[in-house]
Amino acid sequence: MKGRARRFSFSDGGLTATFNRRETTMEHLTLSIEGMSCEHCVRAVRGRLERTDGVRVDAVDIGSATLDYDPTKTTVDDIEEAIADEGYTAFVAG
Repeated sequence: MKGRARRFSFSDGGLTATFNRRETTMEHLTLSIEGMSCEHCVRAVRGRLERTDGVRVDAVDIGSATLDYDPTKTTVDDIEEAIADEGYTAFVAG
């Protein structure tokens, strides 16, 4: 898991609270997607990716998608499965 912990403290009226927050690094991913042939396909894939926790969509075109994802919230397999739920086959472009 990438990221670094940051510690925040504040004091109010004699009470002190301390919070630890982990900052995560988003990973960039380019996918090839088979089975897409029209704008409906693009909208279906984009919509499904946007509903996937930890994913920020950069672009979806016929046959490909680029996005950033938080590896502490989702995995590449989860992202590929989300696209498969829409009826398409996705794999990491290489």
